[in-house]
Amino acid sequence: TSAAGDDAEKTYFAWDSIRRMVPQADGGVLCLSSTLAAAEVYEDCKRWKQSPTWKQDALEWQRDIDAGGDGATWLPKRINFTECEEVLASIDEHCVFDDAAVRNFTRDVTDNGGDYSIGFWIKPLGENAMSPNGVFYPSVSFISTISPPNINVAFAKFGTGINGEVQFRTACPPSEASTIGGEDVELYPAAQDGWTFLAFSRTNTSDNSALASTDLAGFRESQG
Repeated sequence: TSAAGDDAEKTYFAWDSIRRMVPQADGGVLCLSSTLAAAEVYEDCKRWKQSPTWKQDALEWQRDIDAGGDGATWLPKRINFTECEEVLASIDEHCVFDDAAVRNFTRDVTDNGGDYSIGFWIKPLGENAMSPNGVFYPSVSFISTISPPNINVAFAKFGTGINGEVQFRTACPPSEASTIGGEDVELYPAAQDGWTFLAFSRTNTSDNSALASTDLAGFRESQG
């Protein structure tokens, strides 16, 4: 991850490692901040489920993950954050990211007006990584809170992008009064049997655009 500042671009390594992501439950794997424990996440989920707003929170999360779906398009399975037992079962306690790096990155993004980039390498391993028609669609979400679930940036196969897309939060007005504004940018195809570098860049301070790219090419779209 990187954030552009007044002096020079700063780079943060939230997860400086290579790791095989093995689904812990049917919907995928959940990697936690270095300051969180699975038991704490589970208890937070149960407390959230007792709040009067949890059903509305859940509706907004469901809208996020199904955005663009037409009911017939195949979409990858995702963790159901409204089921606390599934959340707990999905956690890989050996898969953690550096909380300090994320906090410093978030601080700098806020200070510089919202410009940032996120990048990582990914590759499919085995048939379980493929869709029913044998195509690999990377599926990675960056979330700020688990209970309630708040997805900031998501790389995945949604209903609108034939090769997958990046969905992200914006300051644009939401389409419904009860939901948070978001937009998307289409992705180029990922490698089907090797590594792909995925990146997403957001520029608010100059041309107000978003760029989603692989190591092959990228799509840039104006936002707002």
